Amino acid sequence: MVKLFMCILGLVFTHGIAFAQHLDSVVFYEVDQLPIYKGNLRSFISNQINYPETALLDSIEGIVQVTFSIDTNGVTKNHRLLKSVRYDIDSEALRVAKLLQFESPAMNNKRPIETTFLLPIKFNIIEYHAAKKKTKSNFRKNGNIKK
Repeated sequence: MVKLFMCILGLVFTHGIAFAQHLDSVVFYEVDQLPIYKGNLRSFISNQINYPETALLDSIEGIVQVTFSIDTNGVTKNHRLLKSVRYDIDSEALRVAKLLQFESPAMNNKRPIETTFLLPIKFNIIEYHAAKKKTKSNFRKNGNIKK
């Protein structure tokens, strides 16, 4: 019985050391401070999205969920789809998600850490046309587009 206990204790101790040695590569899910994106994330996404023509023609709408890591420099990486709508819309959501750069990473114990982020990107035809119309209107007000 003592041998079994010592064997279990040895395994726990060994795994504890291995975990501590690789602490820098652990992806944290609970953090003291979330990553900071400079500006308005929704506006950025809305301005960057190019609704695929094929999806517009087929009246395809939905929410694509993209997940990715934010490293200790605020750079996004390892982008992948968590929820798909259709290949053309999925590709556009991934393209826009890859453009994101965070001003500062997540923090845990006052240290920058890598963390995972879930980004839902909504594709709605009416909202898309309204956003594009608003963008054109703003350009006209600023004198950037001639009437």
